[in-house]
Amino acid sequence: MATEKPKVTVISTIESPSNNPARTGKNDYYITYQIDPLHRYTLVLPAETFTEAILDLAVRQDYKKRQPFINREITVG
Repeated sequence: MATEKPKVTVISTIESPSNNPARTGKNDYYITYQIDPLHRYTLVLPAETFTEAILDLAVRQDYKKRQPFINREITVG
């Protein structure tokens, strides 16, 4: 049985001054992406190296890190 690959939608990309003290005076891109209506996540990428390819790679890596915990059921009690 083949597993369907999830589709990710980039909701927004906003360039704004970095809120990281080590990056004072530089800009970052704040990326919000959605896996499904209940799962939205935000990434921060440096503006000086931002490209579409880096965006795609960052979203893939972030999703891969989060995927084992999405829709996880835990029995308590």
